[in-house]
Amino acid sequence: MTTTSAARLSNVNLLVQDVARARDFYERAFGLVMDARRSAPPHMLILDAPGCTLSLKAEETEDPAKREGPGSVELGFETEDLEAIHAALTELGVFVTPIREQGFGRTFDARDPDGHHLVVYTLSAENR
Repeated sequence: MTTTSAARLSNVNLLVQDVARARDFYERAFGLVMDARRSAPPHMLILDAPGCTLSLKAEETEDPAKREGPGSVELGFETEDLEAIHAALTELGVFVTPIREQGFGRTFDARDPDGHHLVVYTLSAENR
């Protein structure tokens, strides 16, 4: 068996119904910023996130074979200000669960306007 070095995940692609709406959502909820140099509006935008990029692609421009599959993507966002993001998502009117304590810290779940599952969390001091 051949082993390879680990690849670094550097981009996540989301197929969305409305690219502008998705951009507004991720900018307002998580403070992501569009990379104008690499984006191709109106059908594809790249948003910069620390350590990764998030591509928003209009689903109608994508090959139908790529849209079929067993499930959706779950995006995890680590933050130091859980309450502020919870409030922003609530204000945006999307599905948001109450904040709850977990063994690793505090967390809540949400959905973006296209139904993608979001997990937002703050790690406890002992888990950092």
